[in-house]
Amino acid sequence: MFEMMRKVFGPAAVTVIIGAIAMVFVFYGVFNPKGGGGLRGGGAGGYAAKVNGESISLTEFSREYQSRIQYYQGMMKGNVNIDLFEKMGLRNQVLEELVRRKLVVQEADRLGFVVSDDEMRDHIQEMPYFKKNGVFQPEYYQAVLKANHQVPSEFERAVRDDLLRADLMEFIRGRAKISETEIQREYLDREDRRQVEYVVITRDQAKKLLLVSSKDAEDLLKTEQGMKSAKDFYESRKFLYAKNTPKPKKDLKTEASPKAEYFPFEEVKSKVAVEVLKDQRSEDLSKIVKGITDEILEGVKKNPGSLKQLAKAKGFEAETSEKFNRKDLSIKGIGELPELTDDAFKENTDLAKGPRVYSSRGNSIIVVGLKTFKPDLNGFRKERDKVASETIQKKENFIFNEWMTNLRSNAKIQMNEAIAKAPAPGSDTSED
Repeated sequence: MFEMMRKVFGPAAVTVIIGAIAMVFVFYGVFNPKGGGGLRGGGAGGYAAKVNGESISLTEFSREYQSRIQYYQGMMKGNVNIDLFEKMGLRNQVLEELVRRKLVVQEADRLGFVVSDDEMRDHIQEMPYFKKNGVFQPEYYQAVLKANHQVPSEFERAVRDDLLRADLMEFIRGRAKISETEIQREYLDREDRRQVEYVVITRDQAKKLLLVSSKDAEDLLKTEQGMKSAKDFYESRKFLYAKNTPKPKKDLKTEASPKAEYFPFEEVKSKVAVEVLKDQRSEDLSKIVKGITDEILEGVKKNPGSLKQLAKAKGFEAETSEKFNRKDLSIKGIGELPELTDDAFKENTDLAKGPRVYSSRGNSIIVVGLKTFKPDLNGFRKERDKVASETIQKKENFIFNEWMTNLRSNAKIQMNEAIAKAPAPGSDTSED
């Protein structure tokens, strides 16, 4: 299909069309009213889901799934592993988005929202990918839809649904109101910040201290299971075995970047076996991480200002964190560590008295030197409008999320469970 589209419309037009038709907003299940896309109802061969008795067809699901894959392939210039989508659960994500779209449209219908034929037609005529030389052309519109295996009635129904969803979302979010007290509280919460010194003792770094003999590596490769483990490790972490060759310049004509080259498995299998054995010796790695952590911790307790020197002596780098507030989900360099955030904002926290150790995914994080930065109310006057805008947006999103969750929980939804087990659904993507 793509090759035919390129011949008819040219590569630039194809990129725009794919982007417009495939793009889907992830959480709300609402795609942009300025885009084209998914079809309603119809299709042969059963249903993908039923929403309050109304079916989402397998054809609709298949087309949406393929559109999503094609969109990512367009972004990545075809360098996409379809198996990755399966591991990510892309099918279930797409189906859930279709269900949410259907729910919002049903609710818009129930509440009496209406999109007129004139509004729908005007909107389509303003879509840039149906224009030539800045002018909407019916023949071009028909040709674009045909190239994407759609018919005008289905596409126009989808556009009407998108406009209905957009109107209802605006209505729901419009219920959000904020007071001056809320704006000021948001500012104070945002500007009340903390900062710490820390060092992360990672299992990956500890691996360097874990010794594996060449004989152990050879013995692993002699067994069928060992060889399989080594090959699986190599395939999943191939980037570790890239050849150290200068990166060629990008081909400006095709805009194609050269593919990375890797050492063959046979050449690096002994090194791979060593890494597999290190991964398998989880208990030994944990002991190394704990040993390093305990040594640094004892030194910091004696001299709180010595973290950087002690860490460096063990081959690690101590850092000063960015300033973070109580609402930050992640701290740069540390990641998500809610226990640290809680401690940092507690009254009379132990973190202000000495070092603390936290664990995350098998790694140890030593934290010391808590600093507090209180908000400046003089700055509120300068930031007030910006904070108000952010506060109302958060409240709008909260109201919509709550409304959507309630709508979803009260709906009668029947999923076709076979979709999750079936081979990746496909629509016809061959050349016409």
